Amino acid sequence: MQRHGKYSLRPIQQNDLPTLLAWRNSERISSEMLTTHKITWEEHQAWFDRIRQHNPMRNFVFCYEERAIGYIGFSDWDEENSRCSSGSYLGDLNDIPIDAGLFLDYMGLDYIFSETKINKVWSYVFEHNKRAYKLNLLLGYQDEGYLRQHFFQNGELRDVHLIGMLRSEWQTEKARIDRLYGGIEE
Repeated sequence: MQRHGKYSLRPIQQNDLPTLLAWRNSERISSEMLTTHKITWEEHQAWFDRIRQHNPMRNFVFCYEERAIGYIGFSDWDEENSRCSSGSYLGDLNDIPIDAGLFLDYMGLDYIFSETKINKVWSYVFEHNKRAYKLNLLLGYQDEGYLRQHFFQNGELRDVHLIGMLRSEWQTEKARIDRLYGGIEE
């Protein structure tokens, strides 16, 4: 679907499901999710059956040199208000460039703003996840609020940042990132 140098973004396929489930249930990734219970194979398969019906596509595997290394998805799809939320993670951290996280979200944002009618992408980032928060600000997300004790996770009430990006802001941020790193290849 989209390429940037050695990176690509493609729709999820049935044979990706075991890898995605292992990533999602890993402590490193599940500890940053709003829902932290271990996902069963049945739940995972039901999720895949639902998402592959979406038009436009909203869930993708992120690859480096054709090897799956991450995931990005868009949920809370609200066509009436032209907005959705995003979530992403790098599942395989072995032998990947330091800019992989940047291009995972860059390519996801470029897809959503160029291939859909969505005007706003928003997300929650846990306050303790400073690396993800800084990456989102680097991409051009705006901090839209700090929500204290907003989610109960792992036995604690957690603070989150609410971040957002508008279609009109993405054009400016995309141009800035393109000047630094080069653009998306179709």
